Amino acid sequence: MDKCSSSQNRKIELKVHLTNLVDVGDDEMLPKLKVRQQLAELDVSLKEQGAKLGPQIKELKALRTHLQDIELEHLEKNKHFNDISGVYKRLAFLA
Repeated sequence: MDKCSSSQNRKIELKVHLTNLVDVGDDEMLPKLKVRQQLAELDVSLKEQGAKLGPQIKELKALRTHLQDIELEHLEKNKHFNDISGVYKRLAFLA
């Protein structure tokens, strides 16, 4: 998750920096167009990366859900074991 937020922060910082470059001079239309073109290329690149990572993210979410199910089952079995072992300990103490 840190990588994602770091990537988003870099993207925002880059857009702010490029926007500041555009605001320098209104008479210089060519640099503005270049900046807009670069921003468009960056947006396309980010969308491509998102599309590429989307299936992996979906798979990781499914794996996380499966792991949580396994952990829940383990906790239930562990509780049952502890309950049963407590009964045997009490019976052994009484005998």
